[in-house]
Amino acid sequence: MNYKNTLLTIAFIMAIENLQAQPPGGKSPAERAKTEATALKTELSLTDEQYQKVYDIMTTHNPKGKPSQNASEDEREAMRTQMEAERTEQETKIKTLLTDAQKNKYDNYLANRQKEMSNRRNTNHSK
Repeated sequence: MNYKNTLLTIAFIMAIENLQAQPPGGKSPAERAKTEATALKTELSLTDEQYQKVYDIMTTHNPKGKPSQNASEDEREAMRTQMEAERTEQETKIKTLLTDAQKNKYDNYLANRQKEMSNRRNTNHSK
């Protein structure tokens, strides 16, 4: 009997730790901001000062998340519109920090990212 209780306790602890290992939906907003800012630092050859400012912009302009499964089509559209406006504002603020050469690279980076997302969406919908 004691052996069963020990095994159940260990299994319970492992289950709890597994649930806490990753936040729902993947990375936290701060982790996503850091990943994206680091990618931009590499792609655009950002200075350390530019990187920090880009990171700060990304952490303050973080999308609120995906629409709820129970949201109406109108609510989803409103949220989509709001997210697009926030993304545009973020991109505008980031561009103010960049040199002309970096702005061109940033525009290319955004275009490539949009293509990748579109391809991913098309691949997921065809399954």
